Amino acid sequence: MKTILCNGCGEVMTRFMNKCRACTGTDLTFYESVDSPELKKRVKEIRGGVDPWTRAAAAALVAGIVLVVAFGVLQAGHVEKIKQAPIQTAAGTESVTR
Repeated sequence: MKTILCNGCGEVMTRFMNKCRACTGTDLTFYESVDSPELKKRVKEIRGGVDPWTRAAAAALVAGIVLVVAFGVLQAGHVEKIKQAPIQTAAGTESVTR
């Protein structure tokens, strides 16, 4: 199967296209198969050796940590308000012991 590599962004395409679907660049190189060692080497050079899914996972992890910290800060204020509120009961402690 023919494989097309965009030399601009490193996108690998298997359908024939005149432009890259990711960056609309026209600097394309054709390879015989997806498993070509030359293709893998060139993709690693262009992308810097980082898989896009790794970047997405790292971004999701950072966003998750930020959300947890923000939720914790908001809840800490709510807990503080509960601590300051006086506890009211129907009966006083003296009437319960009698």
